[in-house]
Amino acid sequence: MATYSNIDPYEVLGVSRDASLDEIKRAYRQLAMKYHPDKNPGDPNAEEKFKRISEAYQILSNPQKRSMYDRGGMTDMGDMFSGGFDIYDAMSLFEQMMGDMFDFGGFGRSRPQARKSYQRQGESLRVAMDLSMKEIYTGTEKTITISRYDTCATCKGKGYPPGESLKQCPQCGGRGRIIQVTRGLIGTIKRESTCPTCEGTGHIPTKICTDCQGRGRAKVEERIKVKIPAGIGDGQILRVPGKGNAGITGGSPGDLLVIIRQIPDKKFVRQGSNILTSFPIKISTAVLGGKRTFTHIDGEKIEIEIPQGTQFGDTIKIKNKGMPIPGSTRKGDLIIHFVIIVPDKLTRKQKELMEQFAKDEKQPGKNIIDRIMRRFGLSP
Repeated sequence: MATYSNIDPYEVLGVSRDASLDEIKRAYRQLAMKYHPDKNPGDPNAEEKFKRISEAYQILSNPQKRSMYDRGGMTDMGDMFSGGFDIYDAMSLFEQMMGDMFDFGGFGRSRPQARKSYQRQGESLRVAMDLSMKEIYTGTEKTITISRYDTCATCKGKGYPPGESLKQCPQCGGRGRIIQVTRGLIGTIKRESTCPTCEGTGHIPTKICTDCQGRGRAKVEERIKVKIPAGIGDGQILRVPGKGNAGITGGSPGDLLVIIRQIPDKKFVRQGSNILTSFPIKISTAVLGGKRTFTHIDGEKIEIEIPQGTQFGDTIKIKNKGMPIPGSTRKGDLIIHFVIIVPDKLTRKQKELMEQFAKDEKQPGKNIIDRIMRRFGLSP
């Protein structure tokens, strides 16, 4: 199964967002003929482009799917296709689009033949994983339990028991496709579609495996370890190759896609690669300054210097103590906002000292007032 996350079908076909259906068809025909596998034998890049072009056309040529995409109702083009979209689906779409024009010079065949083998790639699976900000900061390893289809132990994924083999499909004669004829007011319409008996393979087993009902795979539960790199982003997807569903009758397995969800932290906030937090200090510390010990998200003790005359909301920035940047040895910054705590009760001595202080206290300067007002988005 092939899906392409965050792909713009308009960009793939090279058309504007208000392109007409005729313009979309014309763009598809030109690109599909350019990248058709029969014109580019042995070129995997051309095959991928051919599939991508076909998926984009499937969306934009269908008013409902196009409208859904335009409204932002999907995040992955693969969401549009319940059973996946592979090269054979792309070939079938091309044949339906070209009709009799499909038999033209340069292609090695006049009609698509049955699939090359009685195999299909397994579906990829998606699971969500909730992680604390500490786990994302330090990186971790998680073990998850998933339910997936694994290769059938009896038939080894072939779909038929030992001693049996494949035979030509009697319904389609080995072509993998059947022709349906409909008679209407405007004449006879012929429509070619995938054979429902052999599912387009052209062959069926002489006898199916009873343990997997001929699918070559059976349901299992498996515990899988997933390594989480430090600094991974919220909503990012980790791919675990080969841990999706096993392929049908020996096809290659799909992947396990782990979607990361960051649990909000009570004390720390992530802002890109930076980490923001607050640190409460006493009035005396704000006035006199001094050194204090700050405990980071991973428990590390960091000594910080608080300047004299610190105001409410002032910050200090500690370099390279923010979130790790994946693929790099660097980190963002740790930004600490100071919160000045005013005591709600004073002893008699404290009150006397504050009253004495108030007698000598000067009105704050305009620069300090302006700075504080700007910090809270107010005009001085």
